[in-house]
Amino acid sequence: MQGGSIGAELCRQLATFGPAKLLLFEQSEYALYAIEEWFRQHCPDCGIQTLAGDVKDESRVEEVFARYKPQLVFHAAASSMYP
Repeated sequence: MQGGSIGAELCRQLATFGPAKLLLFEQSEYALYAIEEWFRQHCPDCGIQTLAGDVKDESRVEEVFARYKPQLVFHAAASSMYP
């Protein structure tokens, strides 16, 4: 899988704990598609929600947090440039 491989593996491991919902936030639509397909094949009962966006886009992150109200957040980017 290209892009998001660290985050994808983290999501696969977190899914073993049976969360009510697992939000996958990624800027690459292809990476989102790939991990969503993996979950459809290997863990179809896992409650996942894929969301496109960039963690550097403050308004998008605020929108996602306001809508989904996550209890835990794991940031798994291998590198990131913050202003």
